[in-house]
Amino acid sequence: MNLFSSTLLTGVLISQEELNTINYYLKGFIQKFETVYRNILLNWDGDTGIFVPVEAIADEFFSR
Repeated sequence: MNLFSSTLLTGVLISQEELNTINYYLKGFIQKFETVYRNILLNWDGDTGIFVPVEAIADEFFSR
């Protein structure tokens, strides 16, 4: 299991191995997500629909 916590989020990736590269990309993804959605996260009402564009951020880090 790979885990990274920031100020507002905790990201978890489950994999067979805990690799530094996975942790690196998870950290980058969580930090970018928090930067882009910070104002929404501070007052988030539970509506996950607001995060639909997150696919572009995920592709940036995990489609390699």
